[in-house]
Amino acid sequence: MKKITLFTLLMFSVSLAFAQVGFSEDFDSGTPAGWTDSYANTGSETCSGSSERDNLYSGSASGNLTSPNYVGQSNGTDLTVSFDYKVVNWSAATVATAADFGTAELQYSLDDGTTWTTVLTIDDTNHVVANTCATMMAVIPAASLPSGSDVKIQIANTWNAGDYYFYVDNFDASQVVANPPNCDALLTETTNVSVNGDISWSVGTGVPTGYFITAGSTMGGTDLADNVDNMNSTSYSLGALMAGTTYYVTITPYNDNGSATGCTEQSFTTFVPPANDECENAIALTVNEDTSCGTVTSATTQYATASPQPDDATGTPNTDVWFTFVATATNNNIEISNVVNQGGGTSTSTDMGMSVFDDAAGCNMTATNEVGESDPNTLQLSGLIVGNTYYVRVYGWSTTVQYNNFDICVGTPPAPPENDDCDGAIAITPSADDTCANAVSGSTQSAAASSSPACTGGKDVWYSFVAAEDGEYIASVTETFESGFASTYFSAYEGACDALVQVGSSTSCFNTGDLTIATVAGQTYFISVRSSSTTNYVEFDLCVYPKPAPIAGQLCETAIDASTLPFSTTDDTANYFDDYSGSPGASCSSTSGYLNGDDVVYSYTATEDAVIAVDLTNIGSTYAGVFVYADCADIGTTCLDGATNLSSTADLSFDFDAVSGETYYIVISTWASPQATTYTLDITNASLSVDEFENNTLFSYYPNPVKNTLTLNAQKEISSVNVVNMLGQTVLKTTPNAVSNELDMSSLKSGAYFVQVTVGNAVETVKIIKN
Repeated sequence: MKKITLFTLLMFSVSLAFAQVGFSEDFDSGTPAGWTDSYANTGSETCSGSSERDNLYSGSASGNLTSPNYVGQSNGTDLTVSFDYKVVNWSAATVATAADFGTAELQYSLDDGTTWTTVLTIDDTNHVVANTCATMMAVIPAASLPSGSDVKIQIANTWNAGDYYFYVDNFDASQVVANPPNCDALLTETTNVSVNGDISWSVGTGVPTGYFITAGSTMGGTDLADNVDNMNSTSYSLGALMAGTTYYVTITPYNDNGSATGCTEQSFTTFVPPANDECENAIALTVNEDTSCGTVTSATTQYATASPQPDDATGTPNTDVWFTFVATATNNNIEISNVVNQGGGTSTSTDMGMSVFDDAAGCNMTATNEVGESDPNTLQLSGLIVGNTYYVRVYGWSTTVQYNNFDICVGTPPAPPENDDCDGAIAITPSADDTCANAVSGSTQSAAASSSPACTGGKDVWYSFVAAEDGEYIASVTETFESGFASTYFSAYEGACDALVQVGSSTSCFNTGDLTIATVAGQTYFISVRSSSTTNYVEFDLCVYPKPAPIAGQLCETAIDASTLPFSTTDDTANYFDDYSGSPGASCSSTSGYLNGDDVVYSYTATEDAVIAVDLTNIGSTYAGVFVYADCADIGTTCLDGATNLSSTADLSFDFDAVSGETYYIVISTWASPQATTYTLDITNASLSVDEFENNTLFSYYPNPVKNTLTLNAQKEISSVNVVNMLGQTVLKTTPNAVSNELDMSSLKSGAYFVQVTVGNAVETVKIIKN
């Protein structure tokens, strides 16, 4: 047993014969009542058990640990004071702090702290530098403590350097004791005492060193304890007691001068548990006709005890109470509300648990009789038998003792919806378009999980529609309400209810986005809408409509014709939907998901063999890409060429060889996110105006790409230089008449240009990229 937390002052009497100052504090039960301090109680790196410690640093340069004022308690003798201490670094409480930390002064006051006298100072002259605790002791002489005077003691800290913890433990003070202690150790609790039999009492005055305990179930009785020497502990266990019963205790303090005399017998009464503490006394609950809880029953777990029934429920039913109800539906629910902790236990938690049993075995139920349990305060039951009785066990969920008042009600949810399974699917009429004029509203409330097909769990309801034509339909679900946390998923199926096959653009059981369903005219298709929770439900709107015909550029089959060159357009892929996904193809410039965003498709049919230049500029988003395919079936698999801009918005350019009569498809998309990008697309014939010069190059040029100046060097005099943009417009012209020329292109916009250089009677054209 830990030693006494605090020896309070001796009572002041006229003769002062039994008065003396004395306390002994190990701080294991926290900071004692009546003490004032800047310290905090801790169990970390302590001297022993728990200690008091203060963190001192430049921003907190002083501290104190101060006892109560012991009014009139001095007996005029020496007062011996001792305590354990250590000083360790704040950053590592196992590392001793250097001796120049500051000072700690042991002080006393005779005027309740108005003035203080120092009797001991810990500083760099006597500090024990160690990460273990050392003991300091001082004696306040009798001459300084007149008989009948007040006494108050403190440790006062002053910071000098560092950032450290100052620990204090085992703080003792006592004057010379010449008499037995007084008979004033009083029971801490006298009513509603726990039946576990643990009792405690206040510390007697007169500096007792131990206590004799006598206790019984009758006045003067000794059947529970017969003058037991309890040493210096102020608590004792009498063993299991009866509820609602009075017991009698005599506490006799003693010290080396003898035992206290004339100690009066005290009494206490154990608590009375709730009337429905046991299953046999369960309270019958009224079942409401709906879930609004118009009729509730108020109850409590205060002073409830653990029942003998098996503990197989969620949580720990150590303070359980019992109820019954008669099922009025197969899916009655139970709700606990207005939970308020009453104190007196070992926890202030309001977390409740419950479990429900059928009455097949009455109160002799086992785990096989359980029909439901819940840690949340709402339990939705299913599979009940109407007219049967069910037992409800309610308790504080924690392993600690929770005394909570609460309300409980039993409700009757609506009957399961007619479309709770596939056979009862509600037939809906598809809307004409995405305005959803024929949308239907639904709910998973009171629904159960279907036994098949694969996407089960939670609560689901069913709908069906008949396709009017071969083609594709879009199914869309919008959640409008959820009773608690739940996700809403939906799936599409074809076939008979007992042999359904999942269909649609997603066959995931956790699909939340629009489904595209390929349909055959006259065939029936089923849609299951499912909420993930088995207890909470969702409300939603469901819409089915024919997929609109693709617009120009949306699909490869409806590609925008770009055969007339030069071709230039500025647009946004957000205008063309998201019809392709995945990688552009292993032969492209990237295997990442650059087709996952919105897509637009252009087509170019070659009228001659040529080198075709593709330039994508004014790109509004990162992770954009442009790719060329020879066939619609190749999109996402086999790419002729392409380019991506990764995490920048840099322009993209490349050339590909076109064969006369062949059609090529140019796809612009993004690696979502972002989902879309703005852009300018230029398609030109890079072979345009390029002459052949007997396999000899007339001049050299650099750099390419160019930022500001393009340098031209020829073997003969350069007579003229023309710069032409992708639309065939001349944007820069010069006549150097020299073999070298520094061409200033700094004023031109970023993009691709043709530079036509005339040397003698020959003209050569090169393609330059301007950054």
